[in-house]
Amino acid sequence: MSVEFINVHKSFNEIEGKPKYVLEDINLKIKTGEFICVLGKSGCGKSTMLNLLAGYLKADKGRIIVDGVDVKGPSAQRGVVFQQHALFPWYTVKENIEFGLKLKKYKKSEREKIVKQYIDMIGLQGYENAYPSELSGGMAQRVGIARALVNDPQVLLMDEPLGALDAMTRDVMRKELIRIWQISKKTIFFITHSVPEAVYLADRVILLKQGHVEMDKYIDLDRPRDIRSKEFNEYVDLFSNGLTDNANTDVIVE
Repeated sequence: MSVEFINVHKSFNEIEGKPKYVLEDINLKIKTGEFICVLGKSGCGKSTMLNLLAGYLKADKGRIIVDGVDVKGPSAQRGVVFQQHALFPWYTVKENIEFGLKLKKYKKSEREKIVKQYIDMIGLQGYENAYPSELSGGMAQRVGIARALVNDPQVLLMDEPLGALDAMTRDVMRKELIRIWQISKKTIFFITHSVPEAVYLADRVILLKQGHVEMDKYIDLDRPRDIRSKEFNEYVDLFSNGLTDNANTDVIVE
């Protein structure tokens, strides 16, 4: 499912009667099945882009089009995964994953078949009856991803979903996310402020700076990617240099 931003502007505050734009003149086309990483510092507008695409916010100007249809509000075609998984603590893993299917009045037999498919895909076998309090951060985030995928969205929106995880778990989850993407063939719109994460995951990196697209670059590296290779680190240097200014402390470049 293709996605397009056409001349998108978004402001939140006014200064001396004039809008203060968080995003300004965003033009972007995303192909079906692409893995897009939007990279930038805190406050650059990347989460605002995701919320506009999700339909949680409305643009001041411009259009956002998904599969030929203007975004007017939230839709099951666009699944969302946030940094905090927001699982229902009183539901088991299985119950959390099937929640959306229950709302859609799926029959029990259909729910069980679909939930099993995603439990197997995401690697949650053996955890079906566990509660969120019994899960590690990585496992809880897997449940969040499964819950988003179970409704079969065509676009998966991910707002720094690995940001709260420790380094070792984050590395494992990056590899798992690539595996899940290759199986599911979804279009992924992924927000991060980690340069190596963006280079490792993305087909294409969109670098945002002060509400503008500073760089739009395809990553011409085979998968799985070797983070120690010269070519990988050349991309890391490219994006790190593109972000550099006098206040770059929240961008991860390790």
